[in-house]
Amino acid sequence: MPAKMALIQFDKCRPEMCENGVCVAAKACPHKLIKQEEPYDFPMTSL
Repeated sequence: MPAKMALIQFDKCRPEMCENGVCVAAKACPHKLIKQEEPYDFPMTSL
């Protein structure tokens, strides 16, 4: 089985536009492959 991969398009990511600076993608990721250290930070993959 291929490894799972999470990709972030940083040119489209705008954490300042997310509610309270919390990335919607990080909250929605069911496997928690995307994390955000602090509000308004860019999300990162946690692979």
